[in-house]
Amino acid sequence: MGGKMDKRKSVVLVAALAFTVAAPVQAAAAAVILPPDLDYATHCTAAAAPLPPLDRDWTTWQGGDVALPPDQVMALAAEYARGSDRVSKSPDTALRMLGALEGKADPRRLDRLVGRILVSGDRSAEDNTAGEARLQRAFAQGETAVALDLARVYGPSGPRGLRDAAKARSFAQIAAAAGDANGKLMYARILNADPNMPPEQKSFAIEAALLAMVGDVVAGNCSALSTVGLLYLHGDLVTADVPTAIAWFEQAAETGDPKTAERLGNLISSARVEVNDFQLALNYYQAAADQGRVASALKVGTDFATGLVRQRDLEQAIHYLSLAADGGIRDGIVWLARLYRGEFGGTPDLAKSKEYYRKALAIGSFDAELSSEFGSLLLSSSLSPAERDEARTLLTEAAYAGSGLAAIKVGEILLQEAQTDPSRYGEVETFMRLADALGRSEAARYLAELYSCAGPLHDPAGAAVWTERAIGLGNNNVIFNEGVRLVGSRLPEQRTRGWALLQRVAMEGDPRAMGFALAHLRAGDNGLSNPQLQAALENFAAGKAGDPVFTRVFQLALIDADMDLPDAVSRLDVALTTLDGMIGENNADAVLLKAELLKKHRGATPIELLPLFQRAAELGVAKGMRELGNGMLADPSVDIGVARGWLQKAAEAGDVKASMRLVDTTAPTAMTELKAIAQSGMVCSSDAMVEMARTYSASIDPAAAAEAAQWLALATEAAGDKVSDLIRIASAYKKGVAGPDQVGAAEPLLGRAMQLGSTEAAKALASGHLEGIWPDADPDLAHQLLAGLAAEGDGDAGAKLLQAIADGKIEAPANEITALVAKSRAQLDDNGRTLLRLARLDEDGALGAPDAARRLEWLEGAAAAGDADAMMRLYRTYASGIGVAVAPEQAFAWLEKAAGVGDRARPESWLLPMPLDLVPRPIRKRLPNGAHVPWWSIEYSQGDLHDAFHSARCRFGIGGAARQRPGAGFRPCLAVLGGGPEGRSGNVRRCSPRSGGGSCRHQHLRPVRREPLDDR
Repeated sequence: MGGKMDKRKSVVLVAALAFTVAAPVQAAAAAVILPPDLDYATHCTAAAAPLPPLDRDWTTWQGGDVALPPDQVMALAAEYARGSDRVSKSPDTALRMLGALEGKADPRRLDRLVGRILVSGDRSAEDNTAGEARLQRAFAQGETAVALDLARVYGPSGPRGLRDAAKARSFAQIAAAAGDANGKLMYARILNADPNMPPEQKSFAIEAALLAMVGDVVAGNCSALSTVGLLYLHGDLVTADVPTAIAWFEQAAETGDPKTAERLGNLISSARVEVNDFQLALNYYQAAADQGRVASALKVGTDFATGLVRQRDLEQAIHYLSLAADGGIRDGIVWLARLYRGEFGGTPDLAKSKEYYRKALAIGSFDAELSSEFGSLLLSSSLSPAERDEARTLLTEAAYAGSGLAAIKVGEILLQEAQTDPSRYGEVETFMRLADALGRSEAARYLAELYSCAGPLHDPAGAAVWTERAIGLGNNNVIFNEGVRLVGSRLPEQRTRGWALLQRVAMEGDPRAMGFALAHLRAGDNGLSNPQLQAALENFAAGKAGDPVFTRVFQLALIDADMDLPDAVSRLDVALTTLDGMIGENNADAVLLKAELLKKHRGATPIELLPLFQRAAELGVAKGMRELGNGMLADPSVDIGVARGWLQKAAEAGDVKASMRLVDTTAPTAMTELKAIAQSGMVCSSDAMVEMARTYSASIDPAAAAEAAQWLALATEAAGDKVSDLIRIASAYKKGVAGPDQVGAAEPLLGRAMQLGSTEAAKALASGHLEGIWPDADPDLAHQLLAGLAAEGDGDAGAKLLQAIADGKIEAPANEITALVAKSRAQLDDNGRTLLRLARLDEDGALGAPDAARRLEWLEGAAAAGDADAMMRLYRTYASGIGVAVAPEQAFAWLEKAAGVGDRARPESWLLPMPLDLVPRPIRKRLPNGAHVPWWSIEYSQGDLHDAFHSARCRFGIGGAARQRPGAGFRPCLAVLGGGPEGRSGNVRRCSPRSGGGSCRHQHLRPVRREPLDDR
C-alpha cells in the first residue's frame, strides 16, 4: 500500500489524544500515546481470514448435500447475511444455510448468527422475537460477545417492538466491563445521550472507549483505526475534525484495508476538504481496486478512460472497468460498452459494445436512459433488420418510461417510415409531442418542420407556433436560422431581434452563430459595432482551437457569412485557400461551399464544378450526389445513365430535389410519381416547393399547370417573410411556371420582399414595370424605384436605370443621366452599348440641346468598354471634325482599334467601297485575283491596318485635305469626308503628282448601305 501513495504520513496517535468531546462534555487530557512511525502493515494482526470457496449460487440452493465444513458454511452464510463484493445481500439464503447446520456446529455461534439475522432489517415481529431468544440463549451459554448484540437489539436502532433503554444500557455496560472496545463505545454513547448523566462521567466513558480502541491497536487489532476516524469524520462523541479523521484513516489504510483506502479516496476528493488531492485519491482507489473493491475499480477505470486526472490509458481502463463489471457493477459494464463504442478514442469495436450494452440491460431494473443510449447506437451503426427492431423496442420502452431522447429517436424512425407510408405521420407527431412534454427542444424543432412540410401534417400557422416554442426552449438550430433570416432584413426592428437571437446562441458557444456574428462584426455591416462582443467571441474561438469539430464548423460559418458581405471578391482567394485545407481533410461541407462560392463570384458552370461535386458525392453527401448528377446531365460527353445513377443515390439518401429530377415529365406516370413525392412529406422548404412547381410545369399532362400553381401558392405560404424565398417564388411566377396568366403574381411578392428591405426585389419589381409584364406596369414607378436605390449608392440600380433610358423606356434630363453615369458607369457590363445609345440620344437632341463634350465622353467610355460602333463613331468624329477639331491621327487610331475588335460588318456603314487601285497595297496583296470587294471585309491584322494607312505617303491637313509627300511616286491616299450611316454620299480625295503638286482629284462615291446603324 505504501508504495502506491504519493507520500506516507507518520502520525503520532494519542490514546486519550487530547480529544475534544462533543458538547456538553469538555476536553480531557491525554495520557497514552501510540509509538510514532508504527509500521501498521506488519504490526496489525487482524488480517482477514481466507474467504471460503463459493462453489455454487447458494441463493438457488433449497437444501440437500452441503459438501463443505460447517465453519466454511457459517462463513459463507455470514457473507450472504451482510452482502459482499462477491455476493449480493440475501439474509434468507443465510438462514437456509444455517438451518442445515443445526446439531452440526457450535450451538452458541449458530444461535448468535441466526439471532443477529432475525433481528436485522425489516423482518416480522415474530422473526425479531425469535432472534432475541436465540441471542439470549447464546448469552446464557457464556457467549459474552453477544452482550453487545443484545445492547444493539434493545437500543434506539433495534427492532421497534424490542427497544428497551434499560436493557440496552445494562448489556452495553456488560460488554464494556468485558473489555470490548466496541462495547465501551456503545456504553459511552448511551451515557452521552442521557441528559441526567454528569459531564465528568460522560467524559470518562468516552475516554475509556478511546483508550480501549487504542489498546486494541497496540495489541495488533487495528480495526479501531477506522472506527476512531469515523468518530472524527461524523463528530460522533467528539468534535468533527476532518483532517484528524483523515490522519486515522491513512494509518488504517497502511494496514492494507481496502475499505478504508476506498473511504479515503472518497473523502479527500469530496467537498469536505478544503483542497482536494485527486491524484492521491486515485492512488487510494487503485489500491482498494487491486484488493477487490469493485466500486473503486469503477472509479479508477473511468478515470483512465476520460484522462481527467491521469493520462488516458484505454488498456488500464478496460482492466479496471472489467473488474467492476465482473463484480456485478452495472456502471462498469456500461462504461465498457461506451469505451468499445469509441467514445474515448481508440478503434471502435461495435460488436463488443453491443455485447456489453445487452449485458448491462439484462441486470438490475429497467433503465430508460441506458435503453435510449443503446437504441441510439444501434440506429447510428450499420444494423440488420433484427437490430433495427431491437432499437425500436428499446427506444419505445424508454420513451414511455420518460426518456425524451428516446421519444425523439422513435419519432425519427417513424419519420423515415412515413416517407413511404404517410399513414405513419400521426405516430410521428405523437412521439414528438411526447418528447416535447419531456423537455426536448428538438421536438419543437421537428414539429415546426413537419407542420411546414407539404404532407399530412401541413399547417403553416402551427409551424410558426412551434418555431417560437423551439426558440423559447433554447433550440440553437431554430434560433440560429431565425436569427439569420431576420438579420437579412433591412427593417431595423427585424435586424435588432435577429441580432439578439444570434448573440444569444453565439454567447452559448454555438460555432455557426459565432462565425456568422464575427463576420458581420469585423466588417461593420450596416454600422454594426460591438467591440466587447467581438473580443469575447474571438477569445472563445481561440480557446477552442484544439477542438477540431468546433473549429471546422466555425470556420465554414465565418467564410460563408463573410462571402455574403460587400466586396467579397477581394477576399475570395483567401477563403478558397482556407477551404482547400479543409477539403484536404475530407470535409464535405467545405467542398460544397467552395463550389457555391465559385459559382456565385466567378460564374463557374455546373460542368466546371463537376470535380468538386464528385468529391462531395464520394464523401457521401446527398447534395453533392444531386449536383454531380445534374452537372453530368449538362455535359453531353457523360453517359446519361451514370448521371441518373448519382441522382438515384441522392434520392435514396433523402434528397427530395433529386427525386424530382428523376421524374420523366414526358412519361404518363409523371403525375403519379410527383404525387408520391408530395405525399412523402419530404417537400418541406419553400425552395423545394418551388422546385416541385417547376417540375410540374414541365409535364405534358393538362392538369400539371394547376398543380404547379398550387405548389407556388404553398411555397408562398411557407416563405413567410423570408426574402430570398419570396424572390425565388416571384422569379418562378415571372418565368411562367404557374402559367402565362399568372406572371403578374410575381409583382406583389416582390413588393412584399421590397418592404422587408430587399434591394434585389426592388430592382426586379422595376424591371417588370419596364418590361411591361405587370398588369399596372408603370415606367415612371420603375424610374422612381431605381433612382431611389441609385441615390443610396446602389450602382447596379443606377446601371439598370441608365440602360432603360438608353433603350427609350424612361425619359430623364441630361443632368440626371450625367450624374448616373458618374456613379454607375462601372456597373454597366454591356460592353459599352448603353453609353453608345446615350451618345446617340444626345446627338439626336433627345436629351435637350446636344452637348459635344458630353457625347464625346460617353463615346469614349463605350469604346473603352469594347464597343466597335463607338470606335467607328469616334473615327468619323475626329476624321470629319464633328464637334471637335479634326485629328486624323486619333481618327485612324480608333479605326485601328475597331479593326482589332474583329467585327467585320459594322465598318461598312461608315466606310465606302472603292476600286481595287484605291485599296492600300498591304491589304491589296491579300485579295484574290480580280477581286473588287470592300476592303474592310478582308481578314487583316491590326498591324496591316496601321501599315496600310501610313504607307500612303499622304498626310492630312486641316479640314481633311491631303497632300503628297515630296519625292514620292504615285500612291493612292484615301480620306473619307462627311458621309455616314444616314446614307449620305461621301467625298473621296485621291492625290498624285499629276494632280498638280499635291492637289487631289475628287471622286464621288455612293454608300453601300443606307440603313442606320442604330437599327442593328
